[in-house]
Amino acid sequence: MELIVKPILTYNIYERKVATSWRSWGGIQTESDLAEEKMRIEREISDLSAKADFPLRMLPLTSIRRTEELNNVMDEIESSDVILLYAAGGEEELLRKIISHKPSILFVRHKSGPIYLWYEIAHPILIRRKTDEIAQPWMEYDDVVVDEYSEVIWRLRAYYGLKNTIGTRVISIGEPGGWG
Repeated sequence: MELIVKPILTYNIYERKVATSWRSWGGIQTESDLAEEKMRIEREISDLSAKADFPLRMLPLTSIRRTEELNNVMDEIESSDVILLYAAGGEEELLRKIISHKPSILFVRHKSGPIYLWYEIAHPILIRRKTDEIAQPWMEYDDVVVDEYSEVIWRLRAYYGLKNTIGTRVISIGEPGGWG
């Protein structure tokens, strides 16, 4: 069975506000930045799919700015096996709602393109939730990938193996053995 992956790009475009700090941290600040990033991700997804040595189907990239928009892609999320989350921006609530549905890989950019907001804050905000320990059940440190698609592909290969092992029977001739 093929592994079905739903890529999602979270972002936010900030609007100027008088007499306040209105611009967030990160490399996607305008609609033009967003369009360039979407094209970059689609090229990278195509390359990733071509390099996969296992059956892999990538669903279309969806970009989401607000939590309410998540309802528009729930069918695709439900039909997928894994979420590949490009966390360029967006509120914590949005990311938490996305990763709570399926196993997820959080991809963040540092040097491979425009730096992502969540490159800076995934560890303290999303994973630890401003505490000293992992504070939510859906993601750990190993689920975060910085810049390297080779790191994404081995995680997807592991999910593929898991998907195709769960519910199968194993027959052992003789006693199951370890290292001797």
